[in-house]
Amino acid sequence: LQELFTVPDTSIPLQDFCKHVDKQDNMTVPRNQNVYRLEFQRLQSLCPSYSADKHKSAKLKENVSKNAVKDILPHDDYRPYLMSFGKNRNDYINAVMIP
Repeated sequence: LQELFTVPDTSIPLQDFCKHVDKQDNMTVPRNQNVYRLEFQRLQSLCPSYSADKHKSAKLKENVSKNAVKDILPHDDYRPYLMSFGKNRNDYINAVMIP
């Protein structure tokens, strides 16, 4: 919903795509920038940021080694819980459920 009000419509009809890319490539933007970088930054600003206390499970000593990328951690409210019954196993997996 936030995207609806903060990001302009970016849909492009297929027949106009090449024309659109040419127009984007010829736009004047500040030095060391390009239109695609600016669009990416705008999209990135829409991403939610979560406080460190929302990743408690990922930071537990027994789970740290399960995080292949140390700065991409699942939010505790959205992660799946494994049903592990083996010795030295727990319910943690570095993943999130997407509706």
